[in-house]
Amino acid sequence: MPKPSHLDGKSIFTASTDPFDATWSSLASRQDETGIPASTLGWTLTDDEFWTATQTGQNRENNVRARGVFAVAESDEWADKTYFGTYNTTLISPNVPVGGRTTLPISHYLLEGHQRATVLVSYDGGADQQLLQYSADAKSRVVDLTAAVPSGAQNA
Repeated sequence: MPKPSHLDGKSIFTASTDPFDATWSSLASRQDETGIPASTLGWTLTDDEFWTATQTGQNRENNVRARGVFAVAESDEWADKTYFGTYNTTLISPNVPVGGRTTLPISHYLLEGHQRATVLVSYDGGADQQLLQYSADAKSRVVDLTAAVPSGAQNA
């Protein structure tokens, strides 16, 4: 049994190096969620306090891998509204410096329900390279990817 402070393999005392954390001061108060205080921050880019409080009964409090600010593509919330068509979302990260590196670790994706997803990387503004594609029948899981960095690449 893992120690409570190491549930995801990392000590809770390990500082986050996630670039999303730089957005913390720009998170806005809630727009749609009426069941939590307006002062609780987040959505799309969110924090654990907001994510856990928005919907009880979905085990969101078990989200131990996310620290600080993290991104959520929330198709379940979208489906609760009166929208028509297919939910489709794209997340593009800021440039990540890769000069002198041979590999780049890519964050995991947690799949829920009948979703499809494609993970792409592009170096120095070049063509997208597909790293992984999830089909609609994929199971929720943690996936750690490592992308090969081309020689001479400066940004991913």
